[in-house]
Amino acid sequence: MKSFPGYSISFLIVIGCAAILTVLAVLLPYVHWHSLSGEKEMPAALISQLKTLGKKSLRSYDVPVAAVLIYRDSIIGEGYNTVLRDNSAGGHAEINALSSAMQRIGPTAFSQLNRDSLVLVSTFEPCAMCTGAMLEYRIKHIRYMKPKPILSLLQENLRAMRYRWQWEQRGPEAVQDSLFFSHPGYRVLEQSR
Repeated sequence: MKSFPGYSISFLIVIGCAAILTVLAVLLPYVHWHSLSGEKEMPAALISQLKTLGKKSLRSYDVPVAAVLIYRDSIIGEGYNTVLRDNSAGGHAEINALSSAMQRIGPTAFSQLNRDSLVLVSTFEPCAMCTGAMLEYRIKHIRYMKPKPILSLLQENLRAMRYRWQWEQRGPEAVQDSLFFSHPGYRVLEQSR
């Protein structure tokens, strides 16, 4: 096959297809959500609580975003942005709400919650990091008040694809395996995933 400087045609085709799939992955849920989002309003008390939480971020000049984690109509965790306040890269409202719930009920009890009854509500559409945390902890019901602009979502997904493309697996896998196997609950951890 012909190639451009450093790239084969098949490589460029794969990248083009991946870009198209990324655009579709971003646009289709966006269109679906926005066509349905007007049908269900949030309770006024929940909106008020989220506004109060979000304002706490302003004390430290953090971006004012708030989130709560709800289990069967009860709030089990709440959070607001604390990146600047705590000098913490992970100090986003959604992750703080998740951490709050785990501290409140414990990681074992949290892992046993029925995921169909667990909902994260945020004032702003979660970023890639927060989305990753929701995927990791199997929180599949996410509700947010303000969506990100579609261009922002596209850039976020393309950036993630580019970063992932640059990752490299180096070194022996046995190092991590030995760490896993040294954990006393490794078999239990594997079964819970």
